[in-house]
Amino acid sequence: MTATHTGPMPTVSFHVTTSGMAARPDEHGAVCITGGTGSLGRALTMRLLAAGCRRVVVFSRDEVKQAEVDARCGSHPNLRCFLGDVRDPPRLEEAFHGISTVIHAAALKRVDAASYNPGEVVKTNILGAMHVAQAATAARVPRVLFLSTDKAVAPTTIYG
Repeated sequence: MTATHTGPMPTVSFHVTTSGMAARPDEHGAVCITGGTGSLGRALTMRLLAAGCRRVVVFSRDEVKQAEVDARCGSHPNLRCFLGDVRDPPRLEEAFHGISTVIHAAALKRVDAASYNPGEVVKTNILGAMHVAQAATAARVPRVLFLSTDKAVAPTTIYG
């Protein structure tokens, strides 16, 4: 599937500083964070909202953690919690509608759990990443950032 984008490309700029990641969204900034209830997703959500991002969509499969993120952000009017799973391409495409940047942070990362459930890790981490890329293309999202945490540093097995 191929998508062509016409019109201006909205931007959200990120840079890493010694104090962490900073964000400078422009007036078009609409960001969706998969895995938005994880430690990195929560931190990004708070920084993006503080920086004035027009819309931040937290995409995750855990409604309890979504409620915690919403409460931590003071029920910010620019925050939208979107219940879904990266294993569900149509739901991803729905979440990505009108989004200018997707930050893909969803993953199963616990090595102990992954070693007993390798098929689930493949479905979430590998196929899920593929679904994010395909849904972003279908939704004409101009920018997708795939990232990982410290679990990817010097892995000793296929699980991290």
